[in-house]
Amino acid sequence: MALDRDQLERIATEKVADGRTWAKRRTIAEWAGRKKVSSADLDEIQEVLEAAGIGLYPTPLRLREPDDTVRISCGDSPEVGLEFGSEAELREFLLTHHKRLHPLARLDSLKPEVRVPFDDSYVVVDLVGTESRGVVVIELKLGDGYYKIGSQIRRYIEAMELEEAKRASPRRVRGVVITGSENPYEEAEICGWAEDNGSRVDWYYSCLMLKLTEAQPSQTTGP
Repeated sequence: MALDRDQLERIATEKVADGRTWAKRRTIAEWAGRKKVSSADLDEIQEVLEAAGIGLYPTPLRLREPDDTVRISCGDSPEVGLEFGSEAELREFLLTHHKRLHPLARLDSLKPEVRVPFDDSYVVVDLVGTESRGVVVIELKLGDGYYKIGSQIRRYIEAMELEEAKRASPRRVRGVVITGSENPYEEAEICGWAEDNGSRVDWYYSCLMLKLTEAQPSQTTGP
């Protein structure tokens, strides 16, 4: 069956307009009127989407089926904002402005790069906050964090829970992940782990936005 290029372009554009950012390759093939696709088919699909101004990118995720998921986006996305230049820059920004950011505004304190003993060694948590009867361990990553972010936040929570168990009144421990973009596979993995272990992990996306407003001439009247 020939590739229905017009149908693929139209449907993909509609999906992006509706906010769709991830799709299985087999789903994209169905958009194109194909039930099975070869490498050549995928190359042709990518050419069609790119010609329409829609990017098709393999994800750098640890997938059960390699290259089974792709990310689609329509040109540049200025509404997403700019990514921070480094994790250190993001960390310093959060330390300075966390009280202005709703997810972190209720923290009583926030400390950077906290060492927590774990498995005869230690882990270094990017940020550790305290709240009413609780401790918050925060993992920061630029981009989507790849596949490492899930194992890191789990170690942080487990290490902090062991430390809290030594206290007369252990505080609850929850995790926060902050990345520069989506990582649906790791998000699902962490969500499943948290549910199985009775833990809580919140995931947020960071971006840097600056709005410049043109100065208006002063309205003064003469004598």
